[in-house]
Amino acid sequence: MPEALNPSQIAFFAEYGYLVVENRVPAMVMAEIRPEIRAEVARLRDPGPGLSRRIQQPQARSEAIDALMRSDRVLGPVRDILGPDVWLEDATLTLKPADKGTDIQWHRDQATPAYHRALVVRVFVDDLGPDNGPLMVFPGSHKGALGDPRQGAISAFDPVAAGLDPVDAVAMTGPAGSITIHHARTVYGALPSQSARDSAFFSFRMMAADDVPPAKIDEALATGALASRLLCGRPDRTPVGGAVQAGSLTPSTARARHAF
Repeated sequence: MPEALNPSQIAFFAEYGYLVVENRVPAMVMAEIRPEIRAEVARLRDPGPGLSRRIQQPQARSEAIDALMRSDRVLGPVRDILGPDVWLEDATLTLKPADKGTDIQWHRDQATPAYHRALVVRVFVDDLGPDNGPLMVFPGSHKGALGDPRQGAISAFDPVAAGLDPVDAVAMTGPAGSITIHHARTVYGALPSQSARDSAFFSFRMMAADDVPPAKIDEALATGALASRLLCGRPDRTPVGGAVQAGSLTPSTARARHAF
């Protein structure tokens, strides 16, 4: 039984490789954490005129951001797509400045079919409209073997040469508190902002925990990072060296889920 998404939304994601869920995080929650987010962004060194500012692993700096990332508001839709066991690959807080902001060249985060259960979740801190330079995706591009999979994790290419028509790209927009989800193999990019105001958003890269390479689980165990990586559930594969037997990591091993 789906937890947060309806069957039509799940089928839409499977077919097109992206999904927009508007107002998923209540306005009251966003209002509570927005000052803390702004304070984090203000501490960043200005990277230069028009360039976006980014904070890596913002959840490690803020309990409020960590709670938001682990909340059912964010993880509920993710579990409906990936299953009950979710692993965090990376997290970023981005501020896209007014008028310019950095564009994103067309690419896909993962070029290899091995990442068939990996996705990127964005949470809008501010309203994100067409003039803010939102993320744009090519629907259904997660299914095709576009470009050369030997290019590695970040696979950039010319969409026209890859057989994609730019007019088919879809902008993912919505009010603050909305979330977007796209498959790690979906081709995406973004234009510079044309808006008179800044816009901020979180990006969380997640994958099914039982697809995580055993060596990576071993590393998380050895460094004490398992609780920060395993957002919910448990990894089902035995790490290299047999440090933990399959199925022996219970949900309580990770931090408890937060429900806003």
